[in-house]
Amino acid sequence: QNWPKMRTRLEWQWAQPLRDAAAWRAMEKRAAREPYVAARWRRHATQASSLVPCLLILLIMTMCGSAAAGPDTFSTPLPPSPWLTAGSAAYAVLAGSIHARSDEHCSLPPKRACLELRSPALRALGMPLLADESYMSLLDELKAARPFTPAFERPPARGNKFNTRIWGGKFIKPPSERLVPTQTGRLEHLKLAIAADFPVMTPTYVLPSSCKKAISVMLDQGSDLGKFRAKQSRTLASVAKRALAIDVKIKSSCTVLWNVQHLTKVRSINVAFVCLLIDVMNWPDVAIANDLLRGFQVVGHVPPSLVLRPQPPLESLADFDIRFAKTMSPPANEAWFEQAKRLVVAQARSAADATRRGDPGPLNSLQVSWRATKKENHDGWMSRPETEEKTRSRFATKGGLSCRAIVRYGLQQGHKEVWNPLTLAHEQLPKHRNIDNGKSNSSNLCTSLHETISVCTFDYVASVARELAAQSLARGTPTPSLVFGTEDMRAAYRQIPSRNPEQNLVCVWCPDGKNPGPRWSTVLGLCFGHKGAVNQFNRCPLLLVETARVFLALPCEQYFDDINVPTIEETAATPQQRDYQAQRSLKSLFTQVGLALEPTKSVPPSHSSIFLGVKGDTSGVHSPTAPRAIFTPTRVRLANVLAVMRERKSAERISPLEAESLMGKLSFTLQASHGRAIGRAATQPLYLRMLAPQAEVAWNPALSRMLAFFEILFADFPPLVVPLLRHPKRKLLVYTDAAHAFGKWSGLGIIIIDTETNERWIAGGEVPRQNLTALSKGEQWAINQLELLALVTAVTTFPELFKDRDCLVYVDNVSCLKAAVHGTAKVEDMSEMANALHISLARLRVNAVFLHVPGLANPADIPSRIPFIPDGDTFKLDPDRLEPEDKPCVAFLSNAVWRALVVPTPATLADLGSFFDTHCVS
Repeated sequence: QNWPKMRTRLEWQWAQPLRDAAAWRAMEKRAAREPYVAARWRRHATQASSLVPCLLILLIMTMCGSAAAGPDTFSTPLPPSPWLTAGSAAYAVLAGSIHARSDEHCSLPPKRACLELRSPALRALGMPLLADESYMSLLDELKAARPFTPAFERPPARGNKFNTRIWGGKFIKPPSERLVPTQTGRLEHLKLAIAADFPVMTPTYVLPSSCKKAISVMLDQGSDLGKFRAKQSRTLASVAKRALAIDVKIKSSCTVLWNVQHLTKVRSINVAFVCLLIDVMNWPDVAIANDLLRGFQVVGHVPPSLVLRPQPPLESLADFDIRFAKTMSPPANEAWFEQAKRLVVAQARSAADATRRGDPGPLNSLQVSWRATKKENHDGWMSRPETEEKTRSRFATKGGLSCRAIVRYGLQQGHKEVWNPLTLAHEQLPKHRNIDNGKSNSSNLCTSLHETISVCTFDYVASVARELAAQSLARGTPTPSLVFGTEDMRAAYRQIPSRNPEQNLVCVWCPDGKNPGPRWSTVLGLCFGHKGAVNQFNRCPLLLVETARVFLALPCEQYFDDINVPTIEETAATPQQRDYQAQRSLKSLFTQVGLALEPTKSVPPSHSSIFLGVKGDTSGVHSPTAPRAIFTPTRVRLANVLAVMRERKSAERISPLEAESLMGKLSFTLQASHGRAIGRAATQPLYLRMLAPQAEVAWNPALSRMLAFFEILFADFPPLVVPLLRHPKRKLLVYTDAAHAFGKWSGLGIIIIDTETNERWIAGGEVPRQNLTALSKGEQWAINQLELLALVTAVTTFPELFKDRDCLVYVDNVSCLKAAVHGTAKVEDMSEMANALHISLARLRVNAVFLHVPGLANPADIPSRIPFIPDGDTFKLDPDRLEPEDKPCVAFLSNAVWRALVVPTPATLADLGSFFDTHCVS
């Protein structure tokens, strides 16, 4: 049954000499001047001349064996013929003997005996024999220049994303993994929790080891960091210049696709220099040099690069091959070509109808898309737009077309911030992007990926600052001042060549001239709408930022085409005299490789810069008492989000698709808020509209309340503060609980211990009747809501204790814990309370960590079910109602200060704007 695979493997092995023909021609040219190359050429020539007759005979036997075995569709294939088996064995013996005889009469120098193994990059390129003395000398020079030897760590595969996780584990962890492993004893849990350190949240982004080593080199260089980077940059430039001779040999020895040739007119990749970088850093993605030379595979089987996050494909390769052959056949391409033309014509007719109704927006979008297409052609990123007749004649094949048309449409994505070097300020310009819909033409369906990207977030500089502070603390030196700037790759996807130009045929409407209609133009690089282009593009800046870390001690990171460039601040008398060597060296590196950065989008390093639409402030990184980094969305981003919501309200409609787009903008914006969870509950009406039928588009009162909330929140947006080291004060320990007996007693309990001063507080009492009445109907929901109400009440009762503190909060209800962590819940009144909780914590600047405590180990259970009685000027727990197991814990809290509960009313919880002022200490 495995015979078809065996036959394919044998045919691949027999054709190896034919695949090496290009390498043989290169060796023949050099045989006259290099004796060891001549010797190797004679050996390969002897093998080839001896094997040609055998290959012909065995090829005939293979065909006979295939016919004898029957077609592959048979359920039980026949075994191969005896002639084929005997021929295969004879071939193996003959090839081995010839190879042995050649080695006997032609022994290579020991240093060059394994020439093919010296350069993995050239071997992947198919030209291992170019690793000669000149190449190896350049490689040795780069090895001597690198400050450290990198060890790349591939991002790990993701776990089960459906498991609710908090800081890397489930909400209810096994006892051995808990901060406090106690299961039952309340007093024991209290004592262990007081002694425990405040847990540090594990960030979702893990700083690469090369970044950590680059930070170490930065600290080692100190004031000479600028000179060090300038020297390293000159070394890289010198090596890249001398590698051009090898680059010419590489490009003259291979034939590339026509689109790759056209791209060389606007940028030229130094493939030899890329090979040197791969070899000197032991970069796992050895195929990237070959892909930069011949193009990246974006449709079909996309092989893994070994540097992105592994992700197994959703189906077997055999099933994928069947669907690909059916979908991408010439007749299917012909049918889709006609369908794409009809879609573009329909867009134009719809735009004309909208213009007659007084809405010029769709027509303007078509005109902007056409102008952008012509500009891309003028800049050299696309071929000249052609009519249908010329396109058909170019891609015509037997039975249909060899191309797969892709429909283009324009999309305005708010505004973009562009740095103006003349005014030294950011300017807001409308952002228009052409989207090539690779989903509608089934290109994405016919793409099999084995990896996915793993990118940084807007707070990347905080990870660098945390590592910088930790290394400075270990050295016993003050943390230096940290600044960061940003760079942007020019034309992004368009610089990277594609190996599937037939999949990049864009269909766009031409409104100009006397002959308007559909036009076809081929994108020479990667298309923005192909899902395979995402992985393939990110491989390129990933290699270059790794090079910058290793050689320039620059702990930079990329998010697609945006590059965050943090560095230690260089001292000078005035800002004009500072030598921004960090970004200058990075620009030089990109130039030597052949990829261009956009000079108009370059932002020089400073304490306050914008990355991914979020403004970061690193002025507090070098604070000796409380080092921190602060992040907040730009005012323009906040204004754009509000403008979209107000526009939808004035139109009195919002479709599920528009709700999904707005939800994405809001979710990203709220990630830069205090605790990363504030306001998430307010988006629940928008989430429900996303799930609604397409016909449901009317604006409703719940959406109006959402808009009113965000207008209040965005007016004074609470920033995200990332502490770099532990808080100078010890943590505040908080326990909350609720007791509920349907129709009987319902109470709340709070216990707070300040581990800095050892002061203790206690509060408890019955839940007001109006709060119980306002809860959702049903006994099964009441306890969950009361547990969350107890948590909110703890903040409203003791606001001055929470202010500017690290708080470790324990609750014994999982639904309450989820709502507190995520900032939202499915039940409406729980969602309101979760929102109120995070608003209060944000105004008080609380760094809270919510953890689960078993019910039998929760000391707040006592004040939630035991009433308080007068005790002079204060109150105490009724000793007659205490259980025997409660008394040791109550005795431990005997000096706790009692305070009356301040329970927020249902009206207050519904009016979340009141939490911005009334219940918080400024």
